[in-house]
Amino acid sequence: MIYQKKIAYQGRPGSYSHAVVETLYPQMRPLACQTFEDAFEALDNDLVGKAVIPIDNSIAGRVADVHHLLPQYNVYITDEAFLPIRHCFMVNRDVALDNIKTVKSHVHALPQCRDFIAKHGFHTLVAADTAGAAEALAESGDQEIGVIASQLAAQIYGLDILAQDIQDAKDNTTRFLVFEKEPRLPEGFEDCLTSLVFAVKNEAASLHKALGCFAEGELNLIKLESYLSGAEFRVAQFYCEFQGHYESESVQSVLKALESYTDLIQWCGTYSQRLAR
Repeated sequence: MIYQKKIAYQGRPGSYSHAVVETLYPQMRPLACQTFEDAFEALDNDLVGKAVIPIDNSIAGRVADVHHLLPQYNVYITDEAFLPIRHCFMVNRDVALDNIKTVKSHVHALPQCRDFIAKHGFHTLVAADTAGAAEALAESGDQEIGVIASQLAAQIYGLDILAQDIQDAKDNTTRFLVFEKEPRLPEGFEDCLTSLVFAVKNEAASLHKALGCFAEGELNLIKLESYLSGAEFRVAQFYCEFQGHYESESVQSVLKALESYTDLIQWCGTYSQRLAR
């Protein structure tokens, strides 16, 4: 099927999400989506075979609130990926560094390159995204503005890179999740992560008791994020990740125990645990 050869990501061509798609799935045709919701819609409606969404950055923290989107779509997490963020400083063709007075980029990218910006005394402007800033610069032909974005963005929009690896933290890394319409379980039970969305009962100590199920089942809970749902904002829901295979006896036992303290348990996928490069 043709749609299985396409992959959705959020952002403009040249974004870091686009870069991770090109790195991991060079054989697939990327589909740029304006929002995370659009990427999930494309997957849910069989316009693409996969969707890639950033979820965490080692510097900026949480990137996307995917947990409130997951219950709305029939999709599963099938893999995770890590992309080292290598910020580049780019300008229009044949523009000298001395001409630049202002640097423009995403609200998270600018502080990640604080030392470089301070060294050159640039004023800063916030853009909606890094690739969008690169595209706008190329279209404007401006000779006094530079942009912080990916190397891929410079290639796509025909900009000159004047400096590479300008991020302050050399271990700056973004974690992505890969989604598909059908679950894709790892064959072995070792080195697996399982993701859940669950809503605890609106009762005293329900979260404490729910988390106790993971402790009693000796499952290593490595991620837990909360958010309020409903018009009254009184019911807490949680997105969690823990080490374990969905089909293992230990995980099934924990899920059974969780039922006593929750009103909702949604399995979001089980996938191989990768190592950040």
